[in-house]
Amino acid sequence: MQVWLMLALVTSWMMTGIIWFVQWVHYPLFDRVGRAEFAHYEQTHTRRTFQVLLLPLGLEALSGAILLMGFTGELFKSPALMAILGLQGVIYGLTFFVQMPLHRTLEKGFSEQAYRWLVRSNWPRTVCWTVKSVLLTRFLFHH
Repeated sequence: MQVWLMLALVTSWMMTGIIWFVQWVHYPLFDRVGRAEFAHYEQTHTRRTFQVLLLPLGLEALSGAILLMGFTGELFKSPALMAILGLQGVIYGLTFFVQMPLHRTLEKGFSEQAYRWLVRSNWPRTVCWTVKSVLLTRFLFHH
């Protein structure tokens, strides 16, 4: 189980770094792309971002699933582990049900409303990934 905890830790911190970059640098620059070029830019952005995130997100999801299965009995005894896996659920829920649909909307062309909601709704993911990484670090080194 220690290997999966370490993989979860590494991928969580990787995603924490990526999400802070996206939130602080990348998304705020979306409204600087010309309106005529925006749909093509967003389509390219989405494809390339998926290519970069496929491995760390896949490994994070896999390690989370294995931890969930491996700690089933311990899960309810460990508030930290419950919080870690709960945060991962929130992150993925926001990703699939909020962020991805907003990106699909923006792939059709720039929408001020979709853009603003993309930036605002990404803050909870940014905070959740950060808290998850800190909790996972504490859990791994104090468990």
